[in-house]
Amino acid sequence: MAKLAAENFYKPLRNLEPVVIGPVFEGSRLVGGADADLICGGMLIELKTNRGDKNGNERRLYLGRTDGLDQLIGYVLLDFHDEHRMNAVAVYAARWGRLARWPLTDFMNTLAGRTVNLADERSTFSTLLERLEQ
Repeated sequence: MAKLAAENFYKPLRNLEPVVIGPVFEGSRLVGGADADLICGGMLIELKTNRGDKNGNERRLYLGRTDGLDQLIGYVLLDFHDEHRMNAVAVYAARWGRLARWPLTDFMNTLAGRTVNLADERSTFSTLLERLEQ
């Protein structure tokens, strides 16, 4: 995995700054604590080390909504006032040496199936979490 990471993770990210390891978001306290893996140059990166799913006798790289995509959405929405200035999201599958990344706007719009106003969605999410906490 180290050799794969050197080529497929470190190289593409090495010039991206600032780097925030374990970023905590404004809304993290409202969900019992949520910290992401990494933000590099505004790109939120989730690290996955699973072996993928099994397809017959072979394993294949697989990432579903609940395996990481919804997690990324949650982190983005928990950054209520855009403190981290995220502009992209990514998942790095360490065992496979694959870095998949998407511009944040495209990611959110595609998964929502509509145009997303991120500031509005963050505000709505914040209000919902505040109400649940009461």
